[in-house]
Amino acid sequence: MGQIKLNLFLDILSGTIVAGLLFMAGKIFYKIIQPWYENRLYKGVILDGKWKSTGSFFHRHKVANEVQSKEITQLELSLELQQFGYQISGIFHAKSVDIQSRGRDEYENFYKINGHIKDNYVILEYDPISRKRTGLGVFVMRVKEGGKQLHGDIAFVDEGDMGV
Repeated sequence: MGQIKLNLFLDILSGTIVAGLLFMAGKIFYKIIQPWYENRLYKGVILDGKWKSTGSFFHRHKVANEVQSKEITQLELSLELQQFGYQISGIFHAKSVDIQSRGRDEYENFYKINGHIKDNYVILEYDPISRKRTGLGVFVMRVKEGGKQLHGDIAFVDEGDMGV
């Protein structure tokens, strides 16, 4: 009876160790080896670094299907991108200022970015970093000037859309 318990214990222990090793090998492959390999194969433009943009958009307030007022909001956008092959990730910082309030109405938020580049088009999705904030959206941009500029649009939930 003692030998059976020992064999059972050793089988469970060895199975747990093998499962842990396989889990670690998978993590190493997907986090280190695959990005390195994709980076070696990737021959396109590298977008690593900091990107900045400014823009503005209008809020239209409707009452009984009539536009009552327009507010102009100016945005300052900052993207900190890291690229591994075709995959792009990073941080997006957005600061909006209501121009009519002369800077009194400001909103600032940080988002995490995930996306990819294909045929000189960049598609980036973003979500807020803090769970105390809301907002999500998508950038669709084209690489211009040999990789020195990104031109495109941003669409975001509950706010509207804007050219960048």
